[in-house]
Amino acid sequence: MPFLRLGRFPISATDLCQSHCIQTAACNSWTLAPDRRLCRLNARIPSKKTRTDSTSGVVEREFQLNTARGGGTFISTRKVRDARVCRRACEADHSVCRSWVFNTESRNCHLKSDVPGASNSRRHTSGVIRPPSHVK
Repeated sequence: MPFLRLGRFPISATDLCQSHCIQTAACNSWTLAPDRRLCRLNARIPSKKTRTDSTSGVVEREFQLNTARGGGTFISTRKVRDARVCRRACEADHSVCRSWVFNTESRNCHLKSDVPGASNSRRHTSGVIRPPSHVK
């Protein structure tokens, strides 16, 4: 799935790139290539990749509507009332849970030990609980 890039900016400092993403409502992840003075803002959170020429991060957003994340599930719960309850379950298990996915049709809640790449899905709402510190 494409990153759904929101923009490219001539920034060379990590904190400025991250701040720019936080201030852009549709931004969920950012990548900085300091050698090229290039900050990219993305609507999606791509799968984690190891790179030596850039630094990336994700922004915690309360709810990512119409978004699913495949893989990384360590526990699933059936018939959860709503996405808020699913999010709170992930927050309560903060030592392991990094993201969550709520199926709005089946009302199943899936807690994730990682932040899998996002994909469009009308029947899912997801969220990232603790953005990782800068991942190289």
